[in-house]
Amino acid sequence: MTDSIWNWLTSEAGAGWVFGFVALAALVFTIVTRNRPRRAIAKEIHRISLVQIREGVKDRIKVRFDNKQVKNLAGIVFELTNTGSQPISNFSFRMTFPDSVKILSLFSPSTGHGANVTTNADKNVGRVQMSYLNPYREHKQAVFVTAIIDGTVHECKISGGGEGWSLKHVPYPNPQALQRKLRFRALFGIPAILVLAYAYDVWVVKGLLHLETTAQSLSLFFASLPVALVLYLLFELFIKQPLSQLFLTRVTINRDSQQGAPA
Repeated sequence: MTDSIWNWLTSEAGAGWVFGFVALAALVFTIVTRNRPRRAIAKEIHRISLVQIREGVKDRIKVRFDNKQVKNLAGIVFELTNTGSQPISNFSFRMTFPDSVKILSLFSPSTGHGANVTTNADKNVGRVQMSYLNPYREHKQAVFVTAIIDGTVHECKISGGGEGWSLKHVPYPNPQALQRKLRFRALFGIPAILVLAYAYDVWVVKGLLHLETTAQSLSLFFASLPVALVLYLLFELFIKQPLSQLFLTRVTINRDSQQGAPA
């Protein structure tokens, strides 16, 4: 039974069915990706402490912004993108900081691809408006908004949405949380990858296809492709992605600490 299935798969009829299935899957994938729901992403990419002062000399140093004295000058940079397949018209969102935080300045250093970005701030609430936000995949439009604040930020609430579109807030990554996630994924992900590879070798390659893993043949190569793809995806999701996020977060923190070295 196993030999007949394998012989049929390697025949012209089987190859035709396989390529037909792959083409159908590619068509379905294309249709799904072309009709992605309109969703705006407000991602925090930087949290910068602009001034760091030692406790011993804190009372002796005065920091001013626009001729106004501030206690803890900091900045947050947001990246705005549209992951959908259709543009978002009259895009707007609101950021709300804790009551102890005051927004000193809210601006967009980017042109917004001609989208007419306007900002306004009142105490701890800031608002951003744009005439449109194009899909990022097709148009590569990314708008950056910077908030200069006075205070310590542990939480920032983002709200927004309209007819046919929604808004998702991606907070600034925490290095400690990323380390815990990486340890958890490594603890359970690596053994799962090894068990999956061993089970595939025993049950599918040797048991179902009757192939020896030590042999060098085209059949073994094609038989090994599915498990290789799965192992690669598991590595990307469980190991590489959190590692890269942790590295980028550490680089940003180290750079910001050097820029705002204690006085």
